[in-house]
Amino acid sequence: MDAFRKEANKLKGQLEELENQNKLLTSFRKQTKATQDAGRAFREAEDKVANLGREMGKTDKPTKAMQAAMAKARRDVKKANTEYNRQREALAKLRGSMSSAGLSTKNLKQQQAKLEQQLSETRTAFKRANESARQTARTLRNSNLKKTAKDAESASTSVGKLTRRFLGLAAAAGGLYTFKAKH
Repeated sequence: MDAFRKEANKLKGQLEELENQNKLLTSFRKQTKATQDAGRAFREAEDKVANLGREMGKTDKPTKAMQAAMAKARRDVKKANTEYNRQREALAKLRGSMSSAGLSTKNLKQQQAKLEQQLSETRTAFKRANESARQTARTLRNSNLKKTAKDAESASTSVGKLTRRFLGLAAAAGGLYTFKAKH
């Protein structure tokens, strides 16, 4: 039974490791998309500043609305740049975590498909090992109960035989005492 428990614990550890790797891959894919989106937003904000700059350059005297739009567009560029850098740092951190876990940042779809299959196989093996351990424990408990019942029955039979012998000895001793008292 200990062998089944050890196997189940080993499989549980493998399952947790595979699940963590799968989470890392999923997080990396999401973070890659978030970084790309932030980069796109940053470039669009820069393009807006460039377009507003060209418009303002075409006029001799830019209007207050144009100046306000330019100031807002510059703030938006700064904000988009900050967000893009934050997303890139998060992606770099995840890349390091993946490397530490032995995962590559290339061929993410293939790695994730392989991991999903390994997860499925490991889950199935874990369930089987766990169920085998439980079944063995139940069988052992049942066999111990049967053995205990059989031992109790044997003990009861032995006590019964012992009681009969004791009574026989007591009767014989009583008879001897009576016989000795008469003679």
